[in-house]
Amino acid sequence: MATTLHPARCVNCSGNHSSAAHCILLAQCANCRGSHRSSSLVCPLYKQRYEDITTQRQKSEYLYDRMELFPGNALKPKHHYLAHYPYLIMQFGPLIRLWTMRFESKHSYFKECARKLHNFKNICSTLAQRHQLLQAYLRKGTVFPPLIQADKAVEFHTHTFNHAIQTSVASMNFSANDTVVTYAVIYKGTSYKKGMLVVCSYDGESFTFGKIILILSSENVYFVVQKCRSVRLANLGLFQIFEDSDVICTCATSLADYYPLQLYKTPACSVVTLHHSVCC
Repeated sequence: MATTLHPARCVNCSGNHSSAAHCILLAQCANCRGSHRSSSLVCPLYKQRYEDITTQRQKSEYLYDRMELFPGNALKPKHHYLAHYPYLIMQFGPLIRLWTMRFESKHSYFKECARKLHNFKNICSTLAQRHQLLQAYLRKGTVFPPLIQADKAVEFHTHTFNHAIQTSVASMNFSANDTVVTYAVIYKGTSYKKGMLVVCSYDGESFTFGKIILILSSENVYFVVQKCRSVRLANLGLFQIFEDSDVICTCATSLADYYPLQLYKTPACSVVTLHHSVCC
């Protein structure tokens, strides 16, 4: 008999009879009702319980190891919070999407005002007035900066670049009259520079990155990139980068993810880490 979440049943078909030795019925798991025996290691409920037990043991080991290594330092609340992170990540995804650092940054302005003014007679009114004055100062002129801010841009003449770049932009119909080339641009508040990596595509298993060679600006922003294959290093949470000879031109709106990434080079390899999860 198998030890399951249900009362004792046949390990093969999950029926009420007590022996599975001569059972000829189709296999059915007593836990998840899947088409496998109750003792099968492929049962999703078994794997989930195994992962839960493993995670709980790892959390306990971390807390005990810390107390043993630093006996004079008491555990802080954040060490306890860390024990809940695996569950929260499983429930809500990457926790960077739930962080409160922007709120903390905004709150620091009010704390700084209160500390310098030394006026607590009507602190709410004082802070509200100072904040309104700050907003008026920041909004003087244009409320938002231009969509595209190119740095040291010059006219784009295709014939001045190598054959690979000429081939990559051949179908784009760029003209020197309406297109400029630069090595740094701010597009929708995000800064892109030569040498950074962008996520060109994701097929569900692997990422294709692009190393920025040129940045073209016309009505939109285009990146001339060198394609890079990647291999996921699961134990480090990184992607090893392998540069290809292919050069392509892609629009900023066509990227799988808007966020540019920094390439880290070591004597052994070049690696990159994602800023956040990417879903296509």
